[in-house]
Amino acid sequence: MRQWLLVGKFGAAGESRSKLIDPIPFRVGRRPEASLSLPRATVSGLHAELFTIEDRLYVRDLGSTNGTFINGERIRGEAELDEDDVVQFADVALRVASGAEDKESQTMCEDFCDHALARVQFDKLIRDGIVTPYFQP
Repeated sequence: MRQWLLVGKFGAAGESRSKLIDPIPFRVGRRPEASLSLPRATVSGLHAELFTIEDRLYVRDLGSTNGTFINGERIRGEAELDEDDVVQFADVALRVASGAEDKESQTMCEDFCDHALARVQFDKLIRDGIVTPYFQP
């Protein structure tokens, strides 16, 4: 059976961590009893839940105030997640991975989720024609 993880800066000291998505359903929220507790004012008490169907990972927004996003797009209801997607609970962005849980990662991470989210949002601005690039010689 495939193991899914969330990777990002959610530890007490803001270090990069990975969290095995277990048990299923895996609830994310501000409440201490959530499977992944994110003590941020922007995150709802019970913000979202992750669940699997036949080794596929899904996320369901639980009526959160500030929304759940996949690669910068707000979801309504539930949506499927793929490996390397950036899932965002309000302003907390985490990357979806599969494999073994790494409790004490030796790799330092410097805001990769912030950079990934910025890139997704920039690409959306260009794609939707909200901004127009001008090239100067």
